[in-house]
Amino acid sequence: MQIACAQVVMETTGPNNFSMPHHCYEYCNTLAWFYDNFDHPRRLRLIYLLASYLNRVAGHQKGIGDVHTLAAKAPSGADKLTAAQLLERVDTAVCSLKGPESLAWTQAYLDNVTDRGPLVERIALAATKLGNDPHNQEIAQCMLMDYGTNRQPERDRLLLAAAYHTAMHRKYGDPLEPARRYSEAMGVPLAA
Repeated sequence: MQIACAQVVMETTGPNNFSMPHHCYEYCNTLAWFYDNFDHPRRLRLIYLLASYLNRVAGHQKGIGDVHTLAAKAPSGADKLTAAQLLERVDTAVCSLKGPESLAWTQAYLDNVTDRGPLVERIALAATKLGNDPHNQEIAQCMLMDYGTNRQPERDRLLLAAAYHTAMHRKYGDPLEPARRYSEAMGVPLAA
């Protein structure tokens, strides 16, 4: 269900239309944590609740006309770039708020580099520096956390969704303003 919810996130294109999909994903993450930490006799009911919630969210997105499948296809020539160059392009696309490009460059990394660790770190960093609404910024962190525990063969979709959501969800004011203030105060470069 994490993969299905990530798909709904990636099919959303309007920055103001992520509320339902990302809250549904947050529930996916919370449910996974609950299952990992508690052996409650009625916990199976929570999976049915998630399935119902996810179905309602998908229907909601369809109802508002915001279901658009974007192809996560690597840009031409991406196979000639180093891992560091691919990561830089992922970061640039995400922080430039370019959702389709963030999907493309994340897919390029996935297609060409086997070590997912640096990609997870780069998306996590982009999510922390981009935006000034921690409730929205945490969604990518939830997806990345679930990537670390999910064993489904298509779990890379969680990385695609984390990059895409971070680039696309609604931002308030200047999305890099808090990161710039932190960078200046701490003497840490913003790009790192």
